[in-house]
Amino acid sequence: MIELWNKYKDLVKNIDGSLESLNEGATHEDISKIEKMIGVSLPVDFAEFYKIHDGQDTHEFFFGEYCLNSLDNIIQICEEFGEELMDEAEEMGESKGALKYGSNKWLFFARDGGSSEMFLDLDPGPKGKIGQVGVLMHGEQPEIYKMDFRSFVESIIDDISSQRITFNEDAGAFVEE
Repeated sequence: MIELWNKYKDLVKNIDGSLESLNEGATHEDISKIEKMIGVSLPVDFAEFYKIHDGQDTHEFFFGEYCLNSLDNIIQICEEFGEELMDEAEEMGESKGALKYGSNKWLFFARDGGSSEMFLDLDPGPKGKIGQVGVLMHGEQPEIYKMDFRSFVESIIDDISSQRITFNEDAGAFVEE
């Protein structure tokens, strides 16, 4: 994952505040704490990603319009809002069998400035894959991107490097061209 972090950093190094908001890497103890809470091991790529930078300190946008949550933020979201978010998702209905509603193994790793949360699904439905990335927009049906975390990060880097998304200073976020 270090190569992906380096590519990302190289792409955003000229955007004010883009790198300063990143936290130091998570420790082995940080990783163990969240794994103990959810009862499963984190996917290797996700854990390695967080060992390099454990989320962001501020609300600067990491990719698109989303901020990267720290592991402590992820734990807090799971403890405080997880059940509420799961109830909301369950009300929306099954999403092509890829999601298992009511799971406490959705790790909300990123948030936008409003009402959307990106999650890593560690307990998918029968048609899903462990470690698939999804987004839950409050009041809407969750969407699964049908890719693992590494592929998701690679797609963000590809979108930035190919200029499918560019940083808009007025919006303070990456936007689609």
